[in-house]
Amino acid sequence: PHTTHMIALGLKRRLDIPWLADFRDPWTNIDWFDKLPLMKSSIRKHKRMEMSVLRTADKVLSVSNSWSNEFKEMSEREVITITNGFAPEDYDDMNVHTEDEGFVILHTGSLNGDRNPLALWEFLEKEITQNSFLKERLKIRFIGAVDFQVITSINEAGLGSYFEHTQFVSHSEAIEEMYAASVLLLPLNNAPNMMGIIPGKLYEYLAVNKPILAIGPKEGDAAVILNEFEGTHVIDFDEKLEWKNLRAITEQRIDRSEKLTKYSRKHLAKEVSKHLESILN
Repeated sequence: PHTTHMIALGLKRRLDIPWLADFRDPWTNIDWFDKLPLMKSSIRKHKRMEMSVLRTADKVLSVSNSWSNEFKEMSEREVITITNGFAPEDYDDMNVHTEDEGFVILHTGSLNGDRNPLALWEFLEKEITQNSFLKERLKIRFIGAVDFQVITSINEAGLGSYFEHTQFVSHSEAIEEMYAASVLLLPLNNAPNMMGIIPGKLYEYLAVNKPILAIGPKEGDAAVILNEFEGTHVIDFDEKLEWKNLRAITEQRIDRSEKLTKYSRKHLAKEVSKHLESILN
């Protein structure tokens, strides 16, 4: 919550202690800000508070280049990008030989209406009529909270019989489900700040060395990261998905371990530590 920045601002003004402001999300540029029932005076106050934080903190961090650039343009100061990441120890001693016999498209975590992957439902609706392999093996498996719009779209596309939904499981169970999947689904928010959106699950998806299908802006920050690695395919919101491309990423031999090190939380924590030390000095 952005209240934490205001608490830090108060401490900075009262005690003059070094302050690193870490924006895990935008403030007034966050995708749901314009949906809040705010008066114009309240919006102006949010922007004033945001600017106070940006101009008073000793250093400012953000998790994506697009959002860092937005903050930089807003405040006319340097904003550093340190992304989210994954914890390698979460994947130790996992059973990596649990692949399902079907063709499982898996999404873990919450899925709201802004991320409803309509291009995928349209593709699957047509493909199962002509692709016997997919018709016999397809499973659409979701773990976590799912918006009713998404479930409605699945049913309207005639895919209800292929759909499996589990509300919540433990983190370790979710990772085991990732290992068992054929394709990991990563739909992004179709929202004004979509270029800078990098879901935290992107790094966990990469860590299990499974194929990833992402739906979102092909020039966005998430796409830039995914394109560093094999076994990933990104389509835009209104782009047609083709079976040959989906099949191709499932047939690749995937080993992302060497390139993935820079997104480990241990490495990222060291980067944060360097900036903390610099403002202490």
